[in-house]
Amino acid sequence: MLWPTILIALLITIPVLIFVVWPLFFPSAKVMVDDLDESRLAELVQRKDAVLQSIKELEFDLHTSKISQADFQLLNTRLRHQAIGLMRQIDKVAPEVTELEEALEKEIMKLRRVDGDVLHAAHKNGKAPQPSPKKAVSNVTEDTTDRFCRQCGARVNEEDRFCAKCGAALKVAAGS
Repeated sequence: MLWPTILIALLITIPVLIFVVWPLFFPSAKVMVDDLDESRLAELVQRKDAVLQSIKELEFDLHTSKISQADFQLLNTRLRHQAIGLMRQIDKVAPEVTELEEALEKEIMKLRRVDGDVLHAAHKNGKAPQPSPKKAVSNVTEDTTDRFCRQCGARVNEEDRFCAKCGAALKVAAGS
């Protein structure tokens, strides 16, 4: 009675162990490629962000007269070429993102054509287009006091002196 129980336990345990341990010794090539693409993409995006930040710092250095115009032109050209190269590499690594953006742009163009056709027809007839009450929703008021961070675009309160999102110093409002 003991031997059949051991045999059944082994018949169940061995395939389960093989199933669990197999990916550790023989990982799928597709999974490895996806992981490499994701890490490569993250690295490229990080490098691109660093180059773009360097361009901003270079422009700041020019405005504060830390570098000459000739040096600025030389370094700016190099950094911009480097950023463009990184963006092209990102597009090669992540083509599906580009395809998604292209599809989105096509949808936007379709909507613009429809709006443009309506405006064109209205101008042809000599009638100025009137906004429909359903579409004419305005969130902007004349006495708005909303402030935004110039560095990251986050909304900040009137009394804030630093951005809560990125920590950049904010200009003090004239009324404060």
